[in-house]
Amino acid sequence: MFAFGAVSPVLAEHEAPRLGLTPIGQDSQYFDIVVEPGQTTELQVELANFGHDQVLARTFAADAYSIVNGGFGADLFGEPASNITDWLEYPPEELTLEPDEGLLIEFSLSVPAETPPGDYITALVAENIEPYGGSAGGNVAMEQVNRTAVAIAIDVPGPRDAALDIGAVGHKAANSVSFVTFEVANQGNVHLKPTGAFTLRDAADAELAAAPAIMDSVYGGLATLFEAPLAVALEPGDYCAELSLTDEVTGATDATECLPFTVESPAADEVEPGQGSTTIPVAEVAINPLIGNPIPALVIAAGLLLALLGIGWLVWRRRRQRSECPRSRAERRPWPGG
Repeated sequence: MFAFGAVSPVLAEHEAPRLGLTPIGQDSQYFDIVVEPGQTTELQVELANFGHDQVLARTFAADAYSIVNGGFGADLFGEPASNITDWLEYPPEELTLEPDEGLLIEFSLSVPAETPPGDYITALVAENIEPYGGSAGGNVAMEQVNRTAVAIAIDVPGPRDAALDIGAVGHKAANSVSFVTFEVANQGNVHLKPTGAFTLRDAADAELAAAPAIMDSVYGGLATLFEAPLAVALEPGDYCAELSLTDEVTGATDATECLPFTVESPAADEVEPGQGSTTIPVAEVAINPLIGNPIPALVIAAGLLLALLGIGWLVWRRRRQRSECPRSRAERRPWPGG
């Protein structure tokens, strides 16, 4: 059984639209149904407004995909749909929902007669049409759309063929952090949750980092990326990385040799102040590629703790000084309601 969650961005300080899609007649938060080729089944979903304001909403069917490191994602409105999404009789609809109002939507799913056996997936999405105006802090304003999605997992009965393929290695850098990536493709007809091991080496074949590789769902017939974030940016130079993955349920497995890649020197206008030659080489720090370096985190936490203790001592000192000074009646403030 695979866990499909809802996609809901965290919005700003004022109340945002809160829409929900709930499958009716299902034991989980997503549709998990068995449909024979040539069969049509009728389904229901409830679209609800859980907020305190009226919402102009849109709901539509969309392709599902495997996000980076596996898991459920759904396409945006207006993107081309695959033939799997076309199995749904769920036309796009715009409607106004009052606070705490729910609407039951009936739709059908028809699997074509020639469909081969396997695990398939598509999605339903709901979102507010009018962007929500929030704040990102300071003077920065943001217009946001709150999307929620529910997966429809379709089991077409018949033989299963599990196949996993690890492709090319890649590297990217952002905000002084390096990411080593591998292409991962599910070439079979059954959903996988592969796990394994990741290793990073330098040009001299010295091990720089090693960690478990844990992926969520990689859906049948789809591809995604395995991504290992490092705690620091890799110095320019030559490296290699290897990845092994196995799905414990099906036994599908694949592994690479140590595939080479090169980290190029950044252009002068890409180097942020304080970076460049001062970047800590990855070999000099204790790294878990999936959780980063724990040592700086401990140092930061200790510093924050000392700062909080200092602030607490100053507050206690000031309150004690005030308590030693007589106050006039006009300076006293009653408790709320007192």
